[in-house]
Amino acid sequence: MSKPFVVVTSYFEHQNATTSSGYKKEPESVRWLVDQKEFDYVVYSPMYDPPNYIPKDKVIWIPNKGYDAFGLLTYIIDNYHNLPSHVAFIHGHLNGWHQDRDIMTALREYDGKDYFSLNDKKQRNTFYDGCGQVPEHSWGSAELNWNWARDGLKEIDPNFPIPSRMEFTCCTQFVVTKERILANSLTFYRKCLNWLVRTTKEDFITGRVVEHNIHYIMTHKEIEEP
Repeated sequence: MSKPFVVVTSYFEHQNATTSSGYKKEPESVRWLVDQKEFDYVVYSPMYDPPNYIPKDKVIWIPNKGYDAFGLLTYIIDNYHNLPSHVAFIHGHLNGWHQDRDIMTALREYDGKDYFSLNDKKQRNTFYDGCGQVPEHSWGSAELNWNWARDGLKEIDPNFPIPSRMEFTCCTQFVVTKERILANSLTFYRKCLNWLVRTTKEDFITGRVVEHNIHYIMTHKEIEEP
């Protein structure tokens, strides 16, 4: 099995970096990725002046919109007809609150599954009608997030089947096979990106729409395997 090609979906480094909706991004460094030799990679970033230690041919500029979703969708659309056999979509950090091991360790543990979360699988979201008003971290209740996810998918493509519930590991870090990406048409991914560009919804909502739906979009399964 070949090693996954690594895609950093939205990378900031400056202490004062913020998203377009004003959300403060914690400073992070991808030096760990640049210094390693195991995995080939590309870094998508809204920074006009990325650090010099990142090779220029490894950085692709993207608009500061939609959190991780813009880089993820842009990579798929631009490489749809020339995808590697396995792709890992990750954030810029080596460690994070939603991980139970560092990202390099998680990448090495990839076992060839169609979809493999790189995050702590105990950090699991369960969404369905009436799933509750208890706040999920700082971004609203489970039911509110479920409504964002479902309504956003309807807006993106009214013909895409809408799930009756979703269970998945939170946060958008995962490995997926080329076959699962190609299970959806290029037109569908373009619809996703077009919606992301044109919607008037705040980034913290649009990013969640893609994050919450990505397992279902890739696998066409409502429940992620434990």
